Amino acid sequence: MYKARAHDGSQVESNLEPTTVQFSSRKFTTRPS
Repeated sequence: MYKARAHDGSQVESNLEPTTVQFSSRKFTTRPS
């Protein structure tokens, strides 16, 4: 599981590899948790 943090401080969890992803038009950079 990776935690993704958006530029506005929002966080989501994702199973994606570390990368830049987009949720609800917000950009997240995922990092290994």
